[in-house]
Amino acid sequence: MSINKLILIFMANTKSAKKEIRKGARTAKRNKLVKDDMKTLIKHCKKAIESGDKKVKENLKKTLKTIDKAVQKNVIKKNNGSKKKSRLQTLFNAAQKK
Repeated sequence: MSINKLILIFMANTKSAKKEIRKGARTAKRNKLVKDDMKTLIKHCKKAIESGDKKVKENLKKTLKTIDKAVQKNVIKKNNGSKKKSRLQTLFNAAQKK
């Protein structure tokens, strides 16, 4: 166990409080993985749109699906997810017109 974990666990007095701290740490780690994956997909999608890649539609679909899943899991808020999807879709539509 790292020093930070030990400090957090010893700050809590009851057994249930210590467990809540552990649960919170697990949830934070899981949320970070989902967020990192989502951000990576968004970057790849933007790059594909700008470069005019042929698989951009499939990439966009996968990215939008990932954003929806992050919203479902309460990793990001609903409006934030909608904003991200809207901006990607707008970028895609602008690239299609060119």
